[in-house]
Amino acid sequence: MRKLIKYILNIIFNTCEAKDESVLYELGRLSIHLPRYHKLPEYQQRHRQYDRFLPHLIKDLNHGDIVIDVGANCGDTLAGMVSKNPKLHYICIEPDNEFYSYLLSNTALIKQTFPDTSIDLVQSLISDSEVAAGLTGKGGTKHRDKTVARGLIKASRLADVVDKLGIAKDVRLIKSDVDGYDYDVINSAGRLLESERVMLFFECHYLDMGQRDGFIRLLGDLLKIGFNDFWFFDNFGEFMLNTNDSKMHGELIDYVMRQNQSKATRTIHYFDILSSKPSDHIFLSRVVDQYSEC
Repeated sequence: MRKLIKYILNIIFNTCEAKDESVLYELGRLSIHLPRYHKLPEYQQRHRQYDRFLPHLIKDLNHGDIVIDVGANCGDTLAGMVSKNPKLHYICIEPDNEFYSYLLSNTALIKQTFPDTSIDLVQSLISDSEVAAGLTGKGGTKHRDKTVARGLIKASRLADVVDKLGIAKDVRLIKSDVDGYDYDVINSAGRLLESERVMLFFECHYLDMGQRDGFIRLLGDLLKIGFNDFWFFDNFGEFMLNTNDSKMHGELIDYVMRQNQSKATRTIHYFDILSSKPSDHIFLSRVVDQYSEC
């Protein structure tokens, strides 16, 4: 196993390091490689809670619980989570070729420190419809773009990806960060949302009215199937409030939409939303309170 890990690392990073295109970044007890242009180190230096909540949340999950990371990027969120709880089963999904190559090599690095951690990697675009799209972005993030004509990637439903992996146990947490289409990812989860134990943590980032409406519908649909807690965080990682009031959901989303339309002064860019069913209310209340006091 160690020889295989070294072989993978050598293949992927020899070229990058020769061109001085990657940096080593420390996350908890782990160090991973990131493209030199990746903004995570800068953002975490400037904003103390940026991308810090998930590692805080999962540290109290149980041995063998399943965590799905859609939009796994280079494996930075994975590294932060594994550093806090290596006893979970992680499923990481990333469509972009460059990010997926980093995800492969960083997973090999993680396994050197935590060889018993269960990690499945899947290269796929996730959507509730059979779309084919290209990817575009900068600064370490990418999103699907219908205007990209080359390198189209066919999408799969999240529930179907999990079925192909032969996962029978209920999923404990679904995380999604796909820059504007997270409502589509959650919609594709299907039967995975039926469990009383499943929690969602997704980016609510929208630039046009179509995306805005997609998130409004998603929050309403989640309320209907039993999700009654919605914990809002700003894009810097700071907790804002918890509400299951659909009117307030719309007001919060429209608050940022006015900024996107240049009708109001910019304060934040998007939300991260944690959502759960009644069985997790006490647990998450404690988790969020502890996080806010950090």
